[in-house]
Amino acid sequence: MTDFEVFVMAVLYETKTRLDRSGSPMKCSLRMADTPTSKYTALCISCGSLQRLTNLNDMYRAHLDGMSVSDIAASIIDSALQCGFFEGSAETVPEKFADYSKIKDRLFIRLSNSRSNPKFLSEVPHCSIFDLVMTCHILVSGRNSSDIQSITVRNSFLELWKISEETLFADAISSGAKLFPVSFDRYEGMYLLTNRQKMFGAASILYENALETVRDFFGSGFYILPSSIHEVILIPERMAKDPEKLKELVICVNSLPECLTEGDFLSDHVYSYRMPDGLSVAA
Repeated sequence: MTDFEVFVMAVLYETKTRLDRSGSPMKCSLRMADTPTSKYTALCISCGSLQRLTNLNDMYRAHLDGMSVSDIAASIIDSALQCGFFEGSAETVPEKFADYSKIKDRLFIRLSNSRSNPKFLSEVPHCSIFDLVMTCHILVSGRNSSDIQSITVRNSFLELWKISEETLFADAISSGAKLFPVSFDRYEGMYLLTNRQKMFGAASILYENALETVRDFFGSGFYILPSSIHEVILIPERMAKDPEKLKELVICVNSLPECLTEGDFLSDHVYSYRMPDGLSVAA
């Protein structure tokens, strides 16, 4: 077994022991998890029909930095309890989760590349925008980039809530703009669009009036360079005449592992925003 595999089994054993000792209705198991951009080894805490996944690859890095297996197991359980969905017995949890009126104000969106993880997309409501795809998530706890905990909205949730995908995405965009407000700043001569948390901030290009506000600021149309799933770079059209050259730059930067990790990749395309066309692919 590799050192990582030994670590995984140790965390599973410690977490299971703690849950059994406490008499909690929660159960734990291992699984390979899918996200819009990657796959990872996860510890799954479940209660009734609900699950919460913890990325053990991230926990392993914390372990190498000195965090003990015991502390990691305790933090995983504490995080699950903080979600609120795991309070009470397993039978009462789904009922608490089923009320859409209590959930919709905690919805937000993420933007990723449509080819990153087809299996994941087959299991969740999603909306394609060129080569990008929007997915919806529920903020469980945290507002800072270091402690955000969320649940991905699955296809089965729509049946539970009895809503359409159109309603889901409209509510998620509206709520997400309040939970993770847009941030538009100049940095080293470039303009960056993200959210205040700088986490999955590329999705802010879909917020209502976000791109219109930038256009008014520039006084012209502009190009959108997909820096990563966390932010995009904006360049006024008057400052860059050839979008093909911008695309070459994007592809070059995306190919450098020191600049972009695989899980943060958004796109190799360059987009533009101008009136009356709105958002389109420029190159």
